[in-house]
Amino acid sequence: MQLETVRLHIRALNKQELLKYILYDHSLEVVLNLNERKRYVTEKIKKSIEDKIIPEINANPANYLFYTFWNIINKKQRLMVGDICFKGLPNEKGEVEIGYGTYKDFQNNGFMTEAIGEIVSWAFKQDKVRKIIAYTDPNNIASNKVLKKNKFRTQNQTTKTVYWYLDKIDNDKRK
Repeated sequence: MQLETVRLHIRALNKQELLKYILYDHSLEVVLNLNERKRYVTEKIKKSIEDKIIPEINANPANYLFYTFWNIINKKQRLMVGDICFKGLPNEKGEVEIGYGTYKDFQNNGFMTEAIGEIVSWAFKQDKVRKIIAYTDPNNIASNKVLKKNKFRTQNQTTKTVYWYLDKIDNDKRK
């Protein structure tokens, strides 16, 4: 599955591609026909993919799009610039959580704002998704701006976390 914007491809990685992703030996770039660049996968992300994401995909293959990493690719440079993921299927209220990150060399180019806008549009076309939520660090100004630019609203804030949401109705109004 792949989404597309003017500048980006947003590709949902299948299980085999996820396994290549954590190797960071450029085998994923070869499979996706991308240019190689130095990238690093943290131990936390590697462990999350191995211990949580892959087992969830195995248990829910028909719904893997809500568990996998969606890789963000700059079409012009043919380079991976970041990732987005849903953190499981929508709950009984229709809420689904997203997480995201832009690779350091590609920050401040608007890639994540563009990618979030596209994946939000896709998510709201799926059955049962009525609200998208995200949690950020109050000091992560760039991450907070990405959500604001995509019309997310703050629900609550503590000293450690900002709780964001976007309702399907609000998203439909922004079009």
